[in-house]
Amino acid sequence: MEKNETEESTEETEVVETKETKDDSTDWETKAKELEKTNKDLESRAIRSEKKLGKLKSNLEDKPEKEEPKSTPEKESSKLDYGQLAFHNSLPDVVKIRKEDREFLKEQIEKSGKTQEEVLESKWFFEDLKVKQDAQSVKEATPSTTKRSTGTSKGKVDYWLNKPFGDVPDDMKQEVLNKQLEVQKQGSKFSKNPVVQG
Repeated sequence: MEKNETEESTEETEVVETKETKDDSTDWETKAKELEKTNKDLESRAIRSEKKLGKLKSNLEDKPEKEEPKSTPEKESSKLDYGQLAFHNSLPDVVKIRKEDREFLKEQIEKSGKTQEEVLESKWFFEDLKVKQDAQSVKEATPSTTKRSTGTSKGKVDYWLNKPFGDVPDDMKQEVLNKQLEVQKQGSKFSKNPVVQG
């Protein structure tokens, strides 16, 4: 039964094709001219595109290739290798790198452009590190405040407050006078001689 259906369908298509050709009254010459014009347009577009492509290729060949910056090694070089630091600090007779010194190590790696291992092996780094650590130790050992009074300098108003007014430099007399008036206003509100004695 399938054979019959396929035979019938082929016969129908042949009939349809013959019908189309009989009814077809198209002007083949105009269609051919239109296609020819379209082909010429496409051909000219292809030629222009090829020329542009050739120019772009020649521009690429003329320009030297830009080397892409090595972003990964720079990022890696700015990061510290803590395993290497631990190994370094475990060695005897070396300047130990403390937590406070890690930022200094990073700066030196970036400035020199060397790897962490090369910087840790260099003498100049340890000389600079030792100077920095010594300065930090001195700063930490020096007390920030003392109970001792510091003398006032002659350039300050407080120095001239209890001195004779004639000895005060001319440029500071107004300031000293204002300060004396302020001290008097802030002074005791009570008299020095009490009325009631006893």
